[in-house]
Amino acid sequence: MTLCICLTFYILFACYIMARYTSSMNTASSILAAFVMTSAQVILSELALGLMGLLYKELLFVSNLLISTVVICYVFRRHGFENVRRLVYCPIKSKLDLPGVFDGYNKTLLLLLAFSYTIVITASYLLPPRGIDDLAYHLPVISEYTQSHTIKLLSLQIREAFAYPQNAELLFLWPLIFTGSLTLIDCVNVPFIFLSILSIYTLLRNFKVSTRDSLFYAMLYGLCPVVLMQAGSNYIDVILTLFIILSLYFTILFFQQDRNCYAWYAALSIGMV
Repeated sequence: MTLCICLTFYILFACYIMARYTSSMNTASSILAAFVMTSAQVILSELALGLMGLLYKELLFVSNLLISTVVICYVFRRHGFENVRRLVYCPIKSKLDLPGVFDGYNKTLLLLLAFSYTIVITASYLLPPRGIDDLAYHLPVISEYTQSHTIKLLSLQIREAFAYPQNAELLFLWPLIFTGSLTLIDCVNVPFIFLSILSIYTLLRNFKVSTRDSLFYAMLYGLCPVVLMQAGSNYIDVILTLFIILSLYFTILFFQQDRNCYAWYAALSIGMV
């Protein structure tokens, strides 16, 4: 799991500096764009190796490490190490009125979020996968991919659901390949929920909703019963919802600022759906 987490953050860092420097976006938009590119790279690398029957963790690690290293070297070489370092690591001068933003309501929601998702992660560690759809077709498909090292259509005579599109399942495949275990696989949805909270916040701020209210509505999404129910499962609805929100967000930015990078991120988000 440590190898998987480290590689994921390395890919995310490479995508972040690419989005941050080449597109000159703000921090929140750069994080969202980097997450979209990271997810796309993970899925495309799995597909490329899986369709050739080479879906081994060693090859997956080396290929993604190489791609991300090339991206980092390209950005540093093109724009200079010091320029990129200053832009990425520059101190963020917050103008937020924290006492006003984190009033009693937002503090309560923040505590509920921390408590709820601590339970979700703990349950994912202690308990095996238990969702009906998880056991019926989400997990059997990626388990077969992991064991056979090949991405292929499973027999429809066993279950017709195996013919459903495999998009978000390939993101659940990512930790399974590296760990070979279903431990903690039920909490893969958690980071996508946190990114959904960030995307809702940035989308509302784009419409000039106050910082306090944007944060309140965004955290409220994370506490919706259906979101909490799916947070500790391998259901794909939360992931698809995130990419739908991101496609809407980047589309709006494209029409507001008329920059091709936003159209590209919007298209990539739509493609992930």
